[in-house]
Amino acid sequence: MYYSNYKLLLNSEPLFWKSKIWQVDIKWKLLLACLFINVFVFAQTKEKALFKNFISLCNDYKRLPLQLSMDYKKTSNIILTQNDTITMKGIFSMQKNGAYISFGGAEQIIVDSVVLIVMDQIKQMVITQSDINLTEQINKMISLPVKDSSIKAMTSTYNIEQTFLNKEKGNMQITNKQNVYGTDIPFELITLEYNVKTNEPLKIETTKRSLIKKPEDVNFKTTATIVTLKDKGDYLLKEDVTTYLYSSIKHEENKMLPVRLIDRIVKDETQTYVPVKAYETYRLVVN
Repeated sequence: MYYSNYKLLLNSEPLFWKSKIWQVDIKWKLLLACLFINVFVFAQTKEKALFKNFISLCNDYKRLPLQLSMDYKKTSNIILTQNDTITMKGIFSMQKNGAYISFGGAEQIIVDSVVLIVMDQIKQMVITQSDINLTEQINKMISLPVKDSSIKAMTSTYNIEQTFLNKEKGNMQITNKQNVYGTDIPFELITLEYNVKTNEPLKIETTKRSLIKKPEDVNFKTTATIVTLKDKGDYLLKEDVTTYLYSSIKHEENKMLPVRLIDRIVKDETQTYVPVKAYETYRLVVN
């Protein structure tokens, strides 16, 4: 009798599988799981699309030919060195066969493989032979060096949000997932304002934060946030802000460079480069 009842129990379907309540509960759980997976995949897809657009905004406008005017500014809430406060204007005119760059009080003229650097402050010119990659030159000077292949790295390092200021201006804000030690404040913040119609940047601002030991000088004054770390004392939250402000971006074909090599140096009868008359007081160094 006991054996037959045990055999019957093994061969019979468990009662809870026959329960309508359980079946409905399973269906809802499966449905919710599918919805959660779909939402998660959608969020990841949207995030990757935003990062892809961000990288595009940082790179596409650099294509040649390029005529660009911009202001570069670096500030800090705690001034420690001269490099904490910098303001420079930049003019970039680049064709496939040459370029003119004016940035930070220096000029750079590139024609074929000849590179001339003119430094007005010290009245010196340096000429050298070099095969310069103009695209790499642009990346070093006019914006964030963001590579097309860095989407995966950026998604693991940053969070991203997109808003629209109006019909013409969009805004992307990228926040580093790493916080400043001992705080809930992001270590890095990047804000990119762009023209929605042209998909070109108007302004890129990067804020990097760090902690420095609070000076013991009682006369030291600052508006920086004070961060108190357990067993380590008081620190100041230093914020370094770098701003690229673009006033003009154009891509005009066959546009002449505003300054040519012959406007600064020429070859004499011995085929040696010498400064033109307007720059004859400049020292010319040939590398």
